[in-house]
Amino acid sequence: MLDLSLLRSSPLQKVKPFVEQGVVSGGNFLVGILMARKMGMENYGTFMILWMLLQYFVNLHQAFIVSPLQTFFGKYEEGSGRNEYLRKVAILHIMSMFLCGGLLFILSIGLKDIFGLPTLGTSLYFGLSLLTMVYLSYDFLRKLSYITGDLNRISFISTLVYVLQIAVLFFGTDGSVSLWDMVYLAVGAFSIGSIGMLFLVSRGSFWKKNDVNGLWEEAMRHFVFARWLMATSVVQWMTGNVFFLASGAVLGNASVGLLKMAQNIMGILHVLFLTLENYIPSRASLQLHQKGMERLKKYLMEISWKSGVIVLATGSLLFAFAAPLMYWVYGVTEEGQSTVLQCFAVHYFIVFLAIPLRIAIRTIEKNSGIFLANIVGAVMASSLAWPLVRFWGLWGAMTGLMAVQLLIVLVLWVWFRYWTKARRYVSQGLSPIEDRVP
Repeated sequence: MLDLSLLRSSPLQKVKPFVEQGVVSGGNFLVGILMARKMGMENYGTFMILWMLLQYFVNLHQAFIVSPLQTFFGKYEEGSGRNEYLRKVAILHIMSMFLCGGLLFILSIGLKDIFGLPTLGTSLYFGLSLLTMVYLSYDFLRKLSYITGDLNRISFISTLVYVLQIAVLFFGTDGSVSLWDMVYLAVGAFSIGSIGMLFLVSRGSFWKKNDVNGLWEEAMRHFVFARWLMATSVVQWMTGNVFFLASGAVLGNASVGLLKMAQNIMGILHVLFLTLENYIPSRASLQLHQKGMERLKKYLMEISWKSGVIVLATGSLLFAFAAPLMYWVYGVTEEGQSTVLQCFAVHYFIVFLAIPLRIAIRTIEKNSGIFLANIVGAVMASSLAWPLVRFWGLWGAMTGLMAVQLLIVLVLWVWFRYWTKARRYVSQGLSPIEDRVP
């Protein structure tokens, strides 16, 4: 039987998800540093290309399984109805997990010549398939644990997953780490995390014989809910990764390793970005519906200025000390490679500008503008990535990343301005949907 006690909403309880997210973000940061130092730039770049392919399926899985679960869960009263729904979702997860693992197996074989993936036989590709499945299970059970489990134990399990990888990379290897070693280390760590999360959310079995009844209808309900989310996840993945993939195909996997090494240092800003994405939207909605559009704009402007100072100060320090940071963290000594970190410092400030705009657009319930901005960005990125990288190398890749992100910010700003000027908002009495210009 599933433990379905909902989380208490005390102040400490509200902070715990951010603590757990900090554990995951910090763990990824440290594992990334150790991987780059132990694997070397080229092998690290190769692993990150494979990880980008894995993230493609993670994004689709989250859109199809996790996002509907988070929405539909609250519609069931605690008891047999909610238990039955969760068991059906678990079955859908298992089916999609095996499908994604098989597809990545086929995809990695098909792309091995394009990206120069080493020929290590079926053991490497089988390991990638296993990694896909266990990571999807860990991610699914972790998200499920937020609404059905104990956040203290979730943080403990997440800490265990990353401490295990860090300990093996730091103490368990005398010299270099191969691609094969890293793939199966990740398989082992996320398998342990999945098993731990499974015991946390389950007091028996997820499955009963009659759970397959109505499974197709449940799958279609999830699909109808998630179809636009799945499309958005695809274009977001393309926008974020196509310049990395083009660099690997044109310049070699070592270039991807350098780009990801620099981006990993910028990960210190991810906690702030995730906090803004999770904390601000509900408060922005209250500002709009209780005090009107002008108050919403003022509130978001205040948040943007305060958090913008943090982003600008952090980016300025990283820009100024890029060369010593790349040396201290990764041992990079080649002149000019630290410029990549400087470019990412500028890029991340542009990324930050899009966050309050996305929150504003979601608040006025015109989410199609976010999809439109990502479509425009994906089209531009796909069109420019290969020629920019071919003619200007890494600097072409970084220029393209920044130009695409600027275009996305521009589209979001124009969309928000259009809808706030096209509709009248008053301080009381009318919601954004009800109050329209004829």
